[in-house]
Amino acid sequence: LESLGLSAPPKPELPANFDRLPLPRRLSAAQAFIDALTYNHVAQPSTFFSIDKRRPLGRILETARCIERDALPIKCVEAVFLALRLTSEWRDVDRVPAAFKTAVAFTDGAGKRRRRCHRHIVLLIRRRRERATDASERSVGVGSADAEPTDRSEFGALGISRRASLAHRPMRYGSVSEILTSYREAYEDIGHAVLKVRVGLPAPREPPEAEVCWRHCCVTVGRVSDARGGARERAQEEDADDDDDDDDDDDDAEGA
Repeated sequence: LESLGLSAPPKPELPANFDRLPLPRRLSAAQAFIDALTYNHVAQPSTFFSIDKRRPLGRILETARCIERDALPIKCVEAVFLALRLTSEWRDVDRVPAAFKTAVAFTDGAGKRRRRCHRHIVLLIRRRRERATDASERSVGVGSADAEPTDRSEFGALGISRRASLAHRPMRYGSVSEILTSYREAYEDIGHAVLKVRVGLPAPREPPEAEVCWRHCCVTVGRVSDARGGARERAQEEDADDDDDDDDDDDDAEGA
């Protein structure tokens, strides 16, 4: 680089008081750190780090430390590994992985209608809130069956993608379905049909040998019509657990 008159870009840094910031600012700072690494558009090798999600938590966090140290471009799985590390001390949140399988139709050079599948993953961030009680609840005692929380949980997300609309979400969504719907709508805006959505369980923080549950609930999305009235087909085949590489690289083109 020096012989070409160039220099390596500076490594991203977190704010000095990162873990003491209010949650929305903390989330924005973490996303800015992830974005500063930039998306990895290199075809071969497709990633610079191990993206094996079946490893124990300690091994995943070790990969995240390497990502932070080397500051090389990353893809979505590596961004989730890094997000797990950046949020490891956030005791006021739960971290839940969410993955998407989508398809986009296109016409090849021979004029044949085909479809290509894509996969993507982000880390949902759920604020933990204490169950606030009103005066009437306090009068009948804590734990009343009629008691309801006065505050609803808030959701955001950390991640990276070729498309900014498929990555970060600020802390403004009231439920899992609401934030996942925002991703589905973002996919529809770029011509993708969502085929499957997989949501895991809250990621543990310790011990190092603990494992992250990446798939607890898997939803197959039915036929959806876009705003222009065109129907998009979902996958004809049911994919089993062999499509475990949740990154946003393409699958080989398939017949529609």
